[in-house]
Amino acid sequence: MTEQNQEAENWRGILWAMLSVIGASAMAISVRGASLGLDTRLLVGYRLFFTLILIGILILIVPRLRSKVHFKQPRAHLIRGILMAFSVHLGFYTLSIVPLAAAAILFATAPIFATI
Repeated sequence: MTEQNQEAENWRGILWAMLSVIGASAMAISVRGASLGLDTRLLVGYRLFFTLILIGILILIVPRLRSKVHFKQPRAHLIRGILMAFSVHLGFYTLSIVPLAAAAILFATAPIFATI
């Protein structure tokens, strides 16, 4: 890889990291605001519903994605989905009861605990 290509890839990575932070911040603020009037379980359900619609549309529109969607271990995939839903609910619940700054700090420690 040439030096110019490496620099372009670095900037691309920086852009993706910034978009990730903006998206996570927008989600945290939205969940915090929505949790004032809605139960966090309902928020998780809404997130699931809209995500399924978005992914379904993308799979229908992009043929390359359609060919890649298959499950070698459906039971493991189902267990993973249940664990993800549970962890998303715990995160949303945390955002609803803990001050936003404290929740952001707690979420920032996730990579530390993931490596343990």
